[in-house]
Amino acid sequence: MMFNLGPASLQHLALLQMEKHGADRYPTVNQQMLKLVEEVGELAKAINKAGPKWNTIGPERDRVRSELSDVALSLGNLATKLGVPCLEDLVAAHVAADDRNFQRSKGQRT
Repeated sequence: MMFNLGPASLQHLALLQMEKHGADRYPTVNQQMLKLVEEVGELAKAINKAGPKWNTIGPERDRVRSELSDVALSLGNLATKLGVPCLEDLVAAHVAADDRNFQRSKGQRT
């Protein structure tokens, strides 16, 4: 089922999900961080299990996308607990300030 929530931040969506569940099961920063690590592990397992079908319409892709959503929601909850008012703004500022260049110049060894 798809919900039309309009434009919403990741953290707002994470809060909506928590409200639907009726409780914050990971109330501390450390508990939420461990939950995020768990969700990343589940995403990795789903991608590995799907193999090359991870992006083909079907149950493998659905599972990968579901796990990716869980990772995003856990990250949003962690950002809130860390006092980050808007994760998207934090990431945008990081990208804007990032002046690294990963292109190799001629003659540079790998």
